[in-house]
Amino acid sequence: MYNVEKRLGAQDLPPEPVGGFWRTPGLGVTLLALGANLLLTLLKALGGWLGNSRALLADAVHSLSDLAGDLAVVFALYYARCPSDANHPYGHRRVTTLVSFLIAVLIIAFAVGLVASSLHVLRGDDPVRPEGWALFIVLFALGSKEALFWGTRRAGNKLDSQLIRDNAVHQRTDSISSLIVLFGLGLAIYGGAALIFLDSLVGLLLAGYLLLEGGRMAVRSVKDLLDTLPEQVLVDDLREHLLPIPGVLGYHQFRARRSGDRLLVDFHLQVDPSISVRKGHEIAKKAKETLMNNHPEVVDVLVHVEPADEENLRRKGLSDWVEK
Repeated sequence: MYNVEKRLGAQDLPPEPVGGFWRTPGLGVTLLALGANLLLTLLKALGGWLGNSRALLADAVHSLSDLAGDLAVVFALYYARCPSDANHPYGHRRVTTLVSFLIAVLIIAFAVGLVASSLHVLRGDDPVRPEGWALFIVLFALGSKEALFWGTRRAGNKLDSQLIRDNAVHQRTDSISSLIVLFGLGLAIYGGAALIFLDSLVGLLLAGYLLLEGGRMAVRSVKDLLDTLPEQVLVDDLREHLLPIPGVLGYHQFRARRSGDRLLVDFHLQVDPSISVRKGHEIAKKAKETLMNNHPEVVDVLVHVEPADEENLRRKGLSDWVEK
């Protein structure tokens, strides 16, 4: 059985934000990351300029991309909580998927730039000897970004928010770039120009990891935007709640799709053809409530009620009907 409690981390979390925008789940950790990235961008840029470190200046540019990613997440959190309207009857949650895709593009773009700069050094660029105190800025940045990564990932898992988790991965890429800079500065300062090429080799390996991670994020986002069926274990767990409901004789055309970090479900429910419309509606309402109560990530269920005659059950329905 698909473990909802383990996946959500907070079973009683409401599917919709409660209160004003400033109480939106995930906003606090994102604003903290935004402020930290602004500070780190300024420190790295100043340290790279005064400390004669091209690597630190490049790292400042990557922190700037993190800052842009945080701003995009804040926008997505704001826009996703807007209620449904005439032009967006399913709400605005899917904007979070779009922003996740944009974050993936930022990661891939940074990785490509890292490959290019590493190859540039390997081809024979003269290394620039930086100031030793620049290492302290890199160490501070590395510790700060790791703390942001773990805090953001913890919040993403607690809220079951793929957007927040993707932003955590983006924070981790800045940690990786700071680690590369740390190696590069250390080798340039204490090992001399003869060892500077090792920084570029490490950069190439880490760039490959970033390309893989960014590619996975992009593929996942595109699948959600194309209404790809969620993972089968989740779909099976959704379906298993239906047949035990009193009055449900079968169902078919069960479908689920993601809307941001939530799910939209629809299916055809087969009931006794001799009961009243009111009774059929009550059974459908019970089915909807059962799914939403057992899966807080389900925000809407559309049920089409139809008569369950033997032919329908045999031909297209999943039920407890057994051929005699």
